[in-house]
Formats: sequence, structure tokens, C-alpha cells
Amino acid sequence: QAILLRVGRCGSTLLSNLLTGVGARVALREPEFLNSLFLARAATRDPAEIARIEILAGQLTACLARAVQPRKAIVKLSSWTAPLAAPLLARFPDTPVIVVVRDPWQTVASFLAEPPHWYGPAGAALSGPERARAARFFAEAWQSTVAAARSLPGDRTLFLDYEDIAGDPAAALEKLRRHLRDGGAPP
Repeated sequence: QAILLRVGRCGSTLLSNLLTGVGARVALREPEFLNSLFLARAATRDPAEIARIEILAGQLTACLARAVQPRKAIVKLSSWTAPLAAPLLARFPDTPVIVVVRDPWQTVASFLAEPPHWYGPAGAALSGPERARAARFFAEAWQSTVAAARSLPGDRTLFLDYEDIAGDPAAALEKLRRHLRDGGAPP
């Protein structure tokens, strides 16, 4: 099992496809139930409600992982959820974490060229002051994701860069397989 955190537009889909291509793993890509629970968690200050949400997120994630057995699950979280994922990660202390990053300038430029669906109306062009606000927002999202990931225990966390994944997928996959303690040669 593994949990995949990421900044946006970073090659995490390519990485998920490489990992699942041989059939031993299945990717649970941005499960909507987790997105909903992360939003609910962020919207409440009630400690009892927070505890219920965190328990439910952990139980549902574990249930999904069991459902795909004997294959191993890679749970790929939505890019904006990394700062909210710490309680979920704490429930799986032995699960490896993969963090996929990309140069912040390239990430922001990609979001500005094609804003994500969660930022605003599909196909909306960003110009003038809105473009500047969007650039700042996307840069802050990148920073908060990386800051959250850097706070994770180093012995269970592997950072992979977009350039490494796109430039030499076989080498990136081998590095990842070692982190996940998978045997055998890369596909």
C-alpha cells in the first residue's frame, strides 16, 4: 500500500499508470469521498466532529485497500488535500508516502494556462488582476502542499520530481519500487 501526495500538474498520473501497468497495484485516484471528508474536516472546529471525520476517512481508506487485495493500493490524493491529510496519514504509520513535485514556476504557469476545474468556471480566461490573484493562489497552494509533505517522517516519505519521472521513467519507477520495497525488475 502507499499514499501519493502531489502538487498539481506534476506527473502523478504518469507515475500512477507506470505503477499499475503490471497489474500488481491498483490506483485509487482522488477518491471523492476523501475530498468530501477533507472539506468537512476543514469546515468544522468541533473536536468530536473532527474525530468522527478522521476515523471515517481512515476506515474507508482501509476498506478500499482491502477490497482490491491481493493487489496493493496506491491512494492518490487530490493536489489540494496534502495540507489536510496529516490525520489520515497518522492512521497508517507504516504506509509509505510518495510526494510528487514539480518546479513551482512550471506548476503555476500550467495552472494559469489551463486553470483547474476547482478554481473557477471551465475555460475561463484569466487576465489582469484576476491572473495575478490566481498566480499568487496557485503559488501558495504549491508552497502549502510542499510544506505539509516536508513535515512527514523522512523514513517513510519519498520525493519524486516531475523532471525525473518524465526524463527517465524507468529510473524513477525503480527508485519508487525500492521505496515501496517491491522486488523484481521494473517493467
